[in-house]
Amino acid sequence: MPELSSTFITFPRRTRLRLTGPDAVRFLNGQISNDVTKLNKTIALPACVCQLKGKVEALIWMAQDDEGGILVDGDWSQREALLTRLDRYLIADDCEWSDESDDAALIHLPSRDAVPKELAQYPWRSTRRFRDSGIDLWLAQGSLSKAREVINDLGLEEITPDSGESWQLFNAEQAHPLPGREITGEALPAELGLDGWAVDFHKGCYLGQEVISRVESVGGVKKKAVIVVTEEEISDQKQEISVSGTIKKIIPISLLTSHRGKTRTLCWGAPAAKAYEQWDLTQK
Repeated sequence: MPELSSTFITFPRRTRLRLTGPDAVRFLNGQISNDVTKLNKTIALPACVCQLKGKVEALIWMAQDDEGGILVDGDWSQREALLTRLDRYLIADDCEWSDESDDAALIHLPSRDAVPKELAQYPWRSTRRFRDSGIDLWLAQGSLSKAREVINDLGLEEITPDSGESWQLFNAEQAHPLPGREITGEALPAELGLDGWAVDFHKGCYLGQEVISRVESVGGVKKKAVIVVTEEEISDQKQEISVSGTIKKIIPISLLTSHRGKTRTLCWGAPAAKAYEQWDLTQK
């Protein structure tokens, strides 16, 4: 994979919702793991949408718009799930939502703390979507092609969710869990490595907070997502492997890539020192 700073990530389709009303902040704060009150117009914050038992159902980002509303974005595949969640819990709060997904596109410039002058005309915010913080550029669908041309002229390499196998590997190596792969409603934020950057342990109550805070207080979880590098494909069954002389149990999640004698498989590993670390069994 290329250096992160030499790439740009295009999301041609993205779920994007706008929440407005006097109770918008209070309502959203009761639904997600990060603190909505910390938003300003120059940043976007990641957060987990969890169920009562603290398991992650979606990973979203939130930002403040120019009119005081809150913008929420998530994976395109989770559009209906997020809309259903809003309908289920938005009952008595003075808050409304609108769906802007059909005309929204996102370009993310990773490992950057400033917007290139060639792109300064587009609305932008600083945020973390992968291992390092970067810059979000939100565009109308009609502006996407032009923005891509400008960025290509800067010599950056494009990565998209349509990149297939390389997209799967890119996200795993960047510690970014994907819906339908790691995010299935069966894993806690700490198991996905999200507790360090998408959870605020000092904010008020939200759905799943009690379990998530308890896990933090007792010192961790029993499994984390890891990348296992082998010379042969790993079977889809639970098994034991030897990592630096230590026996570890793994449960395969997804084959990431197989190239030049090395196969990378995303697994649940227990215990793991760090989420998404690589256990390379091909090193002799």
